[in-house]
Amino acid sequence: MGFGELAHGPYGLDARRGQTLAYQRTVLVVVHTVTAGTRLDDVVPLVETDLRVQVVFTFAPSALVSGGVEEFLTRLGGVVVPWQQAMQAQFDLAIAASDGLLEWVHAPVMTMLHGAGYNKYPIQWDGDGVAVQREAAGPEPARLICHGRTISAAIVLPTRGQVERLRRSCPEAARIAVVAGDPCYDRLAASMSARDSYRRALRIGDRKLVAVSSTWGPGSLLSRRPELLKELLDCQRHLKIDPLAAPEF
Repeated sequence: MGFGELAHGPYGLDARRGQTLAYQRTVLVVVHTVTAGTRLDDVVPLVETDLRVQVVFTFAPSALVSGGVEEFLTRLGGVVVPWQQAMQAQFDLAIAASDGLLEWVHAPVMTMLHGAGYNKYPIQWDGDGVAVQREAAGPEPARLICHGRTISAAIVLPTRGQVERLRRSCPEAARIAVVAGDPCYDRLAASMSARDSYRRALRIGDRKLVAVSSTWGPGSLLSRRPELLKELLDCQRHLKIDPLAAPEF
């Protein structure tokens, strides 16, 4: 079945015809990008393992980098509802790790960050205006509020510091913030005891493993230093990186 075709399954008005178990709640997982999808994949298993809950996914159109989302959802193997159909059905909860069009979802919306937090410096665009000092990007009220009401019913944040950043930007939205930690960090911390097993599975041996993380766009680490990965490989065991020398992004 294509992602744009009408889908029949355990949701909406015909839910009873498609359900295997007599679930009590239906949760819609809204995926905008692959990055947001991977973050959601850290928390969705906590919901879908409850036999009282039916989880379905949908691919929301995004102005950001949306390539690969359909393939990502196919690999997950979950029930996928086309966006146009998802907007016409009622759900008990919607979960998203990005924003955009969530005001059209018929469910209380819980949003979470798809990254480490509100700490990224925006790219300084070229133009005729006077350049000003950049500040770390925070939550934009225009993305949090629609027609005099917050789009989300709850905003999940990793730290209290992120709540304060939200409070300065949009005090109303801070009232619905929930500090729940960072699921990605929690997964890493919980996996520390399996470090040797991971190294054996990756066939690393006694070599050094370096993980490189980059955002997207012309201000990203890999855009500013495309030769970085080759440099890291060339360094091999004598790797010496000055974190202060990394470009700002």
